[in-house]
Amino acid sequence: MGGRGRRGITLLGLLVLSVLTAIFGVVLLGVTAGWFNLSLLDLTKETDKGVQQIRSILVLEAADFNPETGEITVYLRNVWRMSVIITRVEILSPLGELYHSIPETGFSNLSSIDPMENTTIHVTGCDACGSDKPIMLRVWYIPSGLYNPENPTESIDEMLYLEHMLRGGESTPPPACPLPENWMMIDFMDPIVYLMSGSYSGMIARDYVRFRAPLASEFDVIRLTVTVEELGGRIRSGSGNVRTMANNIQQVDANARGLRLPVLISVRAESPWRVIQGSWFFDAWGRDIHVSDISLIWNERTKMIEQVLIALGVDRGGRYQVTVTLKDCNGDIVSTGSVVTEVIPGPQDLWIDVDPVRFDQVYSVETEVRPA
Repeated sequence: MGGRGRRGITLLGLLVLSVLTAIFGVVLLGVTAGWFNLSLLDLTKETDKGVQQIRSILVLEAADFNPETGEITVYLRNVWRMSVIITRVEILSPLGELYHSIPETGFSNLSSIDPMENTTIHVTGCDACGSDKPIMLRVWYIPSGLYNPENPTESIDEMLYLEHMLRGGESTPPPACPLPENWMMIDFMDPIVYLMSGSYSGMIARDYVRFRAPLASEFDVIRLTVTVEELGGRIRSGSGNVRTMANNIQQVDANARGLRLPVLISVRAESPWRVIQGSWFFDAWGRDIHVSDISLIWNERTKMIEQVLIALGVDRGGRYQVTVTLKDCNGDIVSTGSVVTEVIPGPQDLWIDVDPVRFDQVYSVETEVRPA
């Protein structure tokens, strides 16, 4: 498939990065050849404002729609260690036509939610809402520290929103996997499979495993244990201290050098922490083709995974089907996507559309590569 949603790096952008590097002593890492991860934050956002904006997560715990009265009840939970303000609730058609909103225009302080607390929002007066049509619920919110009560629209660029589809008479149950009190999320995993002796044969070339953890319940330094297991073969593991939340790529020494794909990578945190995306399966088809790294592409505003970027190592060209399966904490499938592609020997990036799914509901990432 094409590169939907890709962003190029311009000469001006490179100059800006160079200046920022000189000032702050930091660099952005590209996670695959020729591409910078879409969810890597721009360095200019790493001010206090940027950190508050991207780290805030509001979860829709449940929703009810009464078609007789037209009332919609929304149950929300703040899972970040910072208070947020609900600024607007919109009722739309699935195609985006606005049926109703509170307030009718602009934004205001509808409700404030303290860290790890819940709130309930009641929406009435939607004349266009009925039992015969689905509706899209959109809830706008902002970290309380960025909200300007005198001019709420001033911070519209920092506002976030979540969306949920609801049909008349339906009730949305709580999520299958509520977030624990201490959590961290991973959106990139790389066991470092390099070209060796002119062959892309799926051999792990380094002891350490690389990953990125862009979201967590709070900033901390904790100990992670990473286990790398060959399919029906050897098992290696190692531990190391990492930051629970960082834009840069981190690594843990798992003594993985010499293992051959396919492998299962498991990531476990010391108590009381929980790694949400703690299971990653890297498939291979013999020594012909293998998955060398995986990136979950998620929307910064909605915290929904919309695509998965797969880096392939191809030793023998041909036509292959590459499938991604995302599962929740109970092992149930919550999203899938598949692409059939023609490849030639060498590295290749493959974009796979998946059914949109909440980032916090994905606990396992599995890939499959088969001749097509």
